[in-house]
Amino acid sequence: MQVTMRSENHVGYVTLSNPPVNAIGQALRQGLLEAVRWAERDRLDRVIVFGAGGVFAAGADAKEFDSPPQAPHLPEVLSAMMKASCRGLPQLRAWPWGAALKLPWPAACALWRLMRALACRR
Repeated sequence: MQVTMRSENHVGYVTLSNPPVNAIGQALRQGLLEAVRWAERDRLDRVIVFGAGGVFAAGADAKEFDSPPQAPHLPEVLSAMMKASCRGLPQLRAWPWGAALKLPWPAACALWRLMRALACRR
């Protein structure tokens, strides 16, 4: 399994594991989408996403370049992450590469929405 999930005290922990660089292939995208659904179903407060092996994620999986695109596609996964009610926090122990730069984006957007909401209350 390329994405594993566990929770503790209403916090979800999601680990990306597609050695050696956690490339974002179809199985990893599917796992991330399932992790979003799991977090929503279990009503987690937040989810922390880790990359196994010291690499967060290295972008698209080069093994898929010569094949037709397979669902779920990265925009679908990112959209689900953005719409989730819980906050996602990427745990970046190393810089993400390529398409993986987009994975922290939902967390940044959620933080921006929160900051904007707090500012509007004043």
